[in-house]
Amino acid sequence: MKMRFLFVLFLLTVTGFLLAPVHSYAVGLGPYIEHTSGSGEFDDEYGASIDIDTKGFGFVFDSNVTKRDLFNYRLHIGYSDLDIPYGFDGYRISIDNTFGFGIIKNENFRWWIGPHLHLSYSNWDTPIGGSYYEEDSVDFFGVGTGVVTGMNFNLPRVVSICPELGLRYQYNASDTYEETRYSSSGYYYYDEQDYSYDEWVFFLKVNLLFRLGE
Repeated sequence: MKMRFLFVLFLLTVTGFLLAPVHSYAVGLGPYIEHTSGSGEFDDEYGASIDIDTKGFGFVFDSNVTKRDLFNYRLHIGYSDLDIPYGFDGYRISIDNTFGFGIIKNENFRWWIGPHLHLSYSNWDTPIGGSYYEEDSVDFFGVGTGVVTGMNFNLPRVVSICPELGLRYQYNASDTYEETRYSSSGYYYYDEQDYSYDEWVFFLKVNLLFRLGE
């Protein structure tokens, strides 16, 4: 619970700091959908591989959709369902900060590329002691960095359709989880599990931005 509270507080603080200096005109706001595919390894003695896919949605803000300025800042705050192997289930709340630099810039189209910073909180429901009938929760804090490229197709009036592709390296640190396991003789013992893992994540987002102040 403490980890969740600190993470939510951190997200709110970062979001407020980033949005505070932005002017209230010539920006884009709207929804987005996302699909990601990640592949990595657990940090345990076995180094088991893991593949996690997500499907999500959320809110997007962009500081420069149509202007010919070089720079744009894009913020995503979203929720994703996790598709996890080995009998796990879970969800993720994330905040993505992207800093774009325009390659092609005109009033109808913008193509940009830039670095990307990912922060997330995830929760997994994990089987207890290898049982598929009992579950408990494991918390994760994720940090990642990578590169993103995107395009803004600016339609008449106030709407822009903005797809983007990206690749990032991400590390996900879990709290240490203690499982109670039972031996064949009927005795029980405690087995500590650390589910921390790193991964390479490929992601696709489609943003629908409503342009304000034009």
